[in-house]
Amino acid sequence: MDGRVQPAIHQYIKEKYNVDYVDTITLAGPVKIIATRITGSLIRDLKFRVAISVDVHKSDIIALVGHTDCAGIHEPDDLQKKHLIQSVKKVKQWYPQVKVIGLWLDDDFHIVQEIT
Repeated sequence: MDGRVQPAIHQYIKEKYNVDYVDTITLAGPVKIIATRITGSLIRDLKFRVAISVDVHKSDIIALVGHTDCAGIHEPDDLQKKHLIQSVKKVKQWYPQVKVIGLWLDDDFHIVQEIT
């Protein structure tokens, strides 16, 4: 949900994956929530929102995003990146018909790195 992240992510996805629009679903610390929770209202809400993007807007790629200094995850970057990888695996199970990627932004919020 950090506004410092949005411009670089949108530009990266538009250029790399040749799309005109990027749906944005925001939540503080989503990669940790997805990686560590199996059920609950936050997971149900995320699935509902992503389903709209995939099923109604016909999105064919889902990007999960993590970044340095995340206020929703008070953990070192290496642990956040592990959550990112785990969350990508989970979301691939939810939506096997679309490409799911993990993106990481460093502390200047301009360099986007794909995490696999």
